[in-house]
Amino acid sequence: MSETRTVNTVQCRRSILQAFKVKRPIFVWGPPGIGKSELVASVAEELGAAFIDIRLGQMEPTDIRGIPFFSKELGKMDWAPPIDLPDAEFAQQYPLVVLFMDELNSAPASVQAAAYQLVLNRRVGKYILPDNVVLVAAGNR
Repeated sequence: MSETRTVNTVQCRRSILQAFKVKRPIFVWGPPGIGKSELVASVAEELGAAFIDIRLGQMEPTDIRGIPFFSKELGKMDWAPPIDLPDAEFAQQYPLVVLFMDELNSAPASVQAAAYQLVLNRRVGKYILPDNVVLVAAGNR
């Protein structure tokens, strides 16, 4: 018996909306070119949400975690926050922010580890996702 579930775009849209409603991350998996990204973008547009599309296959762990630097004020290493992830000021401008992390399952293991911290804990290092950010991850079979 297969553990996978095949859904059409209407069912996928419904599942995404339900995940947003209960603030749970969702993973959309399927063959390349079927419109996963476009579907998530259209749901975000329908809701008046900001849509942030990051392609994890083209990223380094520091793109998610941030860059370390020596802080003279603290007298120790600190982290510059990532630029591609929404901060509180950006998130306040929208009722909802959709963070779409594409190519999750084909990203390097170190990038996946950082992305999973966001998915599971809503934080990575000192960076914390604002409350109105919802997560959608996607990948190709």
